[in-house]
Order: sequence, then structure tokens, then C-alpha cells
Amino acid sequence: MWIGLRQRRAMCVDKFRPLLLEPTSDKEWQAIGTMQIGNTFWEASLHLARNGDVNMQQSRQIEKDWPVFLDTFVDGIREQRTTAEMDASKPKNDLAKALATLKGNPKDPDALKQLPPLYFGMKRWKDAVDAEKNWVAYLAEQPDAVPTKTATLRDAYDLLAWYQFYARDFAGALASSEAAVKLDPAVLTGEEEHALALLFLGRTKEAETIFLANGGEKMGPSSNTVWEDSVTGDYNALKREGITSPDAQRIWNLMALRQDRRNTGAYEQALKQNPNDEKALRQLPYLYSKAKRWTDAVEGEKRLVAFLKTKPDTDTTKNTNLVDALDVLSWYQLFARDFAGSFASADEARKLNPDQLFTESQRAHALMFLGRDQEAEAIYVGNIGRKMNGSQDQTWEAAVLGDFTALENEGVTTRELPRMRGLLQRPEYERLLGEYLQSLKTNPNDETALHYLPGVFYNMHRYPEAVEAGKNRIAHLLRENKHDAESSQTLNSAYGSLSWYQLLAGDFAGALASTDAALKLESGDLVATMNRAHALLFLGREKEAEAIYVANVGKKMDSDQPWDEGVLDDLTSLENERFMNADVARIRTLMRRAGYERLLARYTAELKGNPNDENALSRIGDVYLRLDRAKEAVDAQKNYVAWLQRETNHDAAWSNSLSGAYVGLAWFQIFTHDFAGSLASSDEALKLNPKDLAAQTNRAHALLFLGRTKDADAIYLGHRGEKVFANSDEKWEDAILGDFDDLEKGGVANPNFARLRALLKAPAK
Repeated sequence: MWIGLRQRRAMCVDKFRPLLLEPTSDKEWQAIGTMQIGNTFWEASLHLARNGDVNMQQSRQIEKDWPVFLDTFVDGIREQRTTAEMDASKPKNDLAKALATLKGNPKDPDALKQLPPLYFGMKRWKDAVDAEKNWVAYLAEQPDAVPTKTATLRDAYDLLAWYQFYARDFAGALASSEAAVKLDPAVLTGEEEHALALLFLGRTKEAETIFLANGGEKMGPSSNTVWEDSVTGDYNALKREGITSPDAQRIWNLMALRQDRRNTGAYEQALKQNPNDEKALRQLPYLYSKAKRWTDAVEGEKRLVAFLKTKPDTDTTKNTNLVDALDVLSWYQLFARDFAGSFASADEARKLNPDQLFTESQRAHALMFLGRDQEAEAIYVGNIGRKMNGSQDQTWEAAVLGDFTALENEGVTTRELPRMRGLLQRPEYERLLGEYLQSLKTNPNDETALHYLPGVFYNMHRYPEAVEAGKNRIAHLLRENKHDAESSQTLNSAYGSLSWYQLLAGDFAGALASTDAALKLESGDLVATMNRAHALLFLGREKEAEAIYVANVGKKMDSDQPWDEGVLDDLTSLENERFMNADVARIRTLMRRAGYERLLARYTAELKGNPNDENALSRIGDVYLRLDRAKEAVDAQKNYVAWLQRETNHDAAWSNSLSGAYVGLAWFQIFTHDFAGSLASSDEALKLNPKDLAAQTNRAHALLFLGRTKDADAIYLGHRGEKVFANSDEKWEDAILGDFDDLEKGGVANPNFARLRALLKAPAK
């Protein structure tokens, strides 16, 4: 918006003060008035000494971000403009000058070079492309003897490709980037744009090959920018203009995975050469945690803690860094299921800084997982409403709830966790409850309160009250019904929510009636359809329920959640409220199978697009096995083993991956009755990791089925009480008993199972 001179003067009237001169107590003078320094106005007092010196005695800021006015001359006329106004008009003025220059001399190099970025800054993408083509043509005409020709022309092609992306001319960008690569393959900018052009043209496999081939490389001989950083930054810039690809995230994940592996190997090597390399000590545990190698992350962070403790006490950052490292160690120990260790680390951090809330959250988590629920609850509840350290926005409860989600995502949970979550959420829900009840007391038709009150009761686990509030809302909606599409949709959604509240309140007949009402309004509503199946199931109408469950497999809910996952979540929620049904196990099996079939289709498609997709290669074998396709599971796992063997970087991460792949292969081979193959695969795993107890479980099974009973017994009975995995509390005997159950379900049984079950269940002598 243009602000005229008169308006600007009016805005300044109450800011400026007239300059006053007055004597001071020491018989000198001071000047009091308003002064502008840069874009800030101050009320200032200037002391005037007899020798002519001026000193500012005191000042008070009265306005900041105030425009700086400058005198300018436009066509010989003096105008007062702000710097912001001048900056805004500069590109337009520069564009006009460049065009005028080119009108007089179409080969003016300065104007030809200046014009494309001016158009680009104005988002005139097509004009930027045309102008850059003119600049490229000019450079191409220059004699080859010009020493800078190749580099300048390469840069021009790079810019042309970049502008063509924004103009959606991906084929043109591909051609321009190829020209840049031919001129100088050592500068990877052209290679990056080549890959991006292929990606946007749908040639995903070719693009992925380039993206992965250049991982870790510098963008040029004189550049410090790494390939992955450049690619991510450029792609995000394009994405902001709506230029994107559905395959990008998958490729970025692969790039990040490989980058992390390279960095992990580099830091591991650095620590071999110098065990006190502080950067490696700090970075390595984090990289292990990203790879979910929790035990390695714990050990790495312990090394950092030990290193920090050796620093002299005169180091002013020692305590702060040590507290942070102990907090992180405590966090990793939670994921490694070392809850006692987590508590000890947090307690040590607390002694150094008792005011660190992050430390308190770790202590509370550890106490909860150790079963010391009352102590944990006191910490959780006692800090509600406080702000986390170093954050002006995040509250204690928000941070803790985020921690709960992260832990649950890794399977670290306890029966007490939902209750603790409810305690942390309760103050906010109580505030909202009071607000909405008061609103309805004043105005029984308050739409906001009617809308949100049922959900508040639901989140407080007050299901009967949620039902009544939901009915009140529906009654209001029916009274206000305009019988248009929007009213029908709102009413349909309200019936769907009410039916869920009724299920949790045990009113299955009411839930069925509510879903019927919802489906009359919108017959394809999947929320109402799913709740109808639940109601039928718990009303004893199992066949009708199963028909609905099965018929909708493959569909997605509005939240993009697959139907089968939604069913499984709902059944778990109902069981948590003590609603049991004998048919739930069968329905759950059907839904899980649907989920595995969906995963199989996904991984198959990913491998068709990229046979080297590590995520799909590593996971598809297990999916085949869960679908009772053991032979295909073995073949898929052999493909994964072969892929890993072709990798050239044989670092610790590679060894762990290959060892794990052999363990999986050995397990799958048992289900195909290839016991000799399973024994061989187990031996390969143990060569890579002699301490791997998971490999020993499969080795014992293979020996048993091969008739080498004494050798098998020695393994089965020799590891009782040990943890199979460092990041799990599962004991050896429980893992073996679980394996026996799974093998029998898969049709692979042995007469020795009964004897071994009795021995493993008996107390160790």
C-alpha cells in the first residue's frame, strides 16, 4: 500500500517531540527531544559540556521498525520515500533499464545476464526461461579461446534448467541439465537438476539411481555443500511452488539412510584412530538411535559421558554438557528397556542440575516402567502447567505426551501409560468442561459447546455422559436442520460419533440405531459402517458383522487409515473397556491378514520400481511368512542376503544387517522343512556375530529337527535366564516357548517339544 507524504507526516506527529534546551545542576546544558537512529525512534537526553562534547545521558525507545525516509529524485522531481518503498520499486526499475539497454543493443552482456534473475524474482517464470535462453545463446557464440566460457556457459545452463522447473518445462530442464553435465561433470549441480527433471517426468528409477549414486559427494571441487543437503534444499524450494513428486519422500529416506550409514562408518573409524574425538563421540550415539540400534546408542552415549567427566572443572560448559548427555543417555536407555539404568542416569543429571525439567520427565518415565507408579505419578502431575526448559511454548504435559507416543511407537509401553496420559490431559479437559457447561447454562443452544462437549466427556472416559451430550447435539441439529448437503453431512458425523460413544458405554443396541441413522444420510460412510459392524458383533450377530468387516478391506478411512487397521484399533479400544467377544480373535486374524496382503502389494510394487529398495527387500520375507507362503519367504530373504553381500562398505552396520538377514532366513527355512539350510544360515549369522542369541534359537531348532537332540538340548537349556535381545526384557525360555507355539501353528511340530516345554518351565537348577 502506498502511503502519501501527508499521511506519513501525520503518522509521525505524535512521535516527534520539539527539541528543548535547559540548564543542568552543574551549570551546563542538556538537550531533550526525539531522535531517529536507523529505523528506531528514541526519546533522548543529550548532555552538552562546555568544551563542546556531547554525551547521551539517558534514552527511551518509543518506536521500532519505523520507516527510514530518504530524499530521491524521480524525473528531476524531489520525493521523500522510505527504504522499503525504494527496495520494492528497485526490481521494476532495474528491469526497465535492462530492457531499454537491450532495445538499443540486443547483445549487451550485462543486460542479458541481469534480465533472467529479475524476471525470476518477479515469478515471471516463462519470461525468465526465455531471457536465460538468450543469455545462453550469447555465451555459446563467444570464441572458445575465452578462458571463462565453459564455466560461464555451464552456470547459465544450470540456471536455465532451474527456471524451466518453475515454468513446468521438465523436458526442457532435462535437456539443459544434460548440456551442463557435458560441459563439466565435476560440478554436480547439473547432475542434480538432471535427476530432478527425471523425477518430475515420472522416470523415477533413473532419477533414483542418480540421487543414490552421488551420496556424500561435494557439489563441486570448491564447494563445501554435500549432495544430500543441496538436493533437499532445492526440492523444498520447488515444493513451495507446488512442484513435487509422490516418489520424493521414499527416495529422500533412502538417501538419508545411506548418508547415516556413511557417517556412522566414518565416526566409528574416527574413534578407532582417536578414542577422544569429541565430534564422533557426540554424533555416533545419535546416528545409532536414528537406526534404532538402541543398545549401541546407549553404549555410545556412555562413552560420551565418561569423556565429559574427564574434562577439567575449570571448563565452564562441563556441567551443562554433562547434564545434557546424561539426559540423552537416560532417553536411549528407555528404548533399550534398561529402566533401572535410565533412572540412574537421570538421577545423576538431577544432582548436577535439579531444575532441569527434561531430567524430571526421564525420571518419571523410568519410575513408571519400573512399576513405581505412585512416584512417577507425583512427578507427572506435580509439573503440569510448567514450561519446558529453553521453550517459551511447550508445556510439560505436551512434552511428556510426545514422549509417550515416541515410546509406544517402539513398543515400549506399560498398562499404566494410558492412565498417566489421562492424568496429564485431564486439567485441560476439566477447563474445557467447565467452559462448555457454563456456556450451555447461559445459552442452551450454544453451537460450539454442543459440538465439543461430547468429545470432552469422551476424552475424560465419561462415556455415558458423552452419549447424553451427543444426543443433545443431535437434537439441536435436527431442530436447526436446513435439509441441505452441509446439514446432512454435519448430522451424519454427529451420529457416527454418538455410535462410538454408545459402543464404549456398552449400549450396543443404541450404537446400531445411531449407525443406521447415519447410513440413511450417507450410505457409504465408513465410520458408521465400521461402528455398525462392532455393534452387530457384540450383539451376537457375528456373521453379519464379519460380512461387513471383510467387504470393506482395501478401503481407506477419511484419515487415510486403511480399513483393517481401523478395525484392529477399535477392537483393542473396546477390549480395554472390558468388552470381550469370542469372535474378536477370528476377526483380528482376518484383518491382520488383510494388512499383510496390503504390505505385500506395496513391497512388490516398490521392488518392481527399484529392485534395490532396501526397506522392501528386508521386510517382504516376513510378510510372505505371515501369509503362510514360506517358500516365497525363503526366496525373498535369500535375495536380501545376496543384495547385502554385494554392498561394498562392510562396516559394523553392514555386519549387523547381514547377520540379522541370516537369522530371518534360518527361521523361514524351518517352515519349509529345510533344516540343514536353517543350520547353515544360523552358522553364517554366528560367524558375523558370535553373541547373537537369536541365531542360537534357530540353530537349536534346526539341530532338533535334524535329530541331533543332545546338541539341541545343550543350547536350549544353556541360555535360560538370558535376554535374547539387548533391547527387550524377553527371556530365552519365553522366546523358545513362543517359537514352539509358532512352529506348531505353521505345521512344523516335533515330539520333543513337550519334554522341552516342561524343562524350560521348571526352575533352573
